[in-house]
Amino acid sequence: MKKQKDYTKDELHESVKLIRDSNIKDSIKKELFNTLIWKISEINGKYDGVEMWSKESIKFKGQKNLYGKELRHDHVVTRESLIRDLLDSNKNINDILNKIKACIVTKEEHDRLNKVNKDINDWDRYKEAKIDFM
Repeated sequence: MKKQKDYTKDELHESVKLIRDSNIKDSIKKELFNTLIWKISEINGKYDGVEMWSKESIKFKGQKNLYGKELRHDHVVTRESLIRDLLDSNKNINDILNKIKACIVTKEEHDRLNKVNKDINDWDRYKEAKIDFM
């Protein structure tokens, strides 16, 4: 049986805001933001709770024993980009938090995404990597 999360998305968002407004060193904030971005993107589950699956990844849906081996939970807007924006106090935090979304791709598709120019972000990364979604 899947363990129920003992926190909500709103609580995670509030944690990001508290950290952003704190006097913690940026190097520590980066690590904390990274963890919180993962938690937010997995709030409904790492795989089955994610709405967007690539056409290739959908072949593995329901085959839970293959999820970690064949599939990757990918952040549509890269964590690096989100963290950079979160560290910029001039940027609207709610706009940034609303950009945290995930999709499921195959390991091979994930490898292709990692080769995409780092200046390309959001769904344009998937277009560049020639990854189609249902």
